[in-house]
Amino acid sequence: MLRRSAFILMLTVTLAAWAGVPSALTSADHPLAVATKFSCTVSPNDRAWIDRSVKAWHHAAQNITRIGDVDNMDAFFVSDRCALFTADAMTGSGARDATFTATAHDGQATLPDGSTVPIAPLAFVKGGEGRALLLMTLPSVWHANGVDPGTFGLEKLMTAVLLHEGSHVAQVST
Repeated sequence: MLRRSAFILMLTVTLAAWAGVPSALTSADHPLAVATKFSCTVSPNDRAWIDRSVKAWHHAAQNITRIGDVDNMDAFFVSDRCALFTADAMTGSGARDATFTATAHDGQATLPDGSTVPIAPLAFVKGGEGRALLLMTLPSVWHANGVDPGTFGLEKLMTAVLLHEGSHVAQVST
């Protein structure tokens, strides 16, 4: 469970993960979007990548790999100044109403278990206490660190990495 003392500011926002439904992370009309000025925010490009990649995870898990629902995966997405935690975006077959907590950081992100990670191009899964945590820094961090995937495109590469890391959760016990 998240340690409240590790967070400077928290904000719960809703992410609509299905096409055509405005995302609370991206919609200026959403009532919670107004409150984000009191907490950290991620860039519109990073928010769009989260939306697309979560949708891609659910599509691949249901229709391509047939992994199906993975009910024990939390996700932690990190930009250069903000960390987003969700216990429900990657689980189940939906994620229509996933909940995110946004937390400002000062160059190191504090994970739910209290450990810290530097802000650099990262993607990994960490197990424990019956759940797995998928951590991934966002495209803005990878761009800032000079990651060049060539003609494939950084965001596509990163979505493939997220699918790969998520598959580990389905393969191993936490």
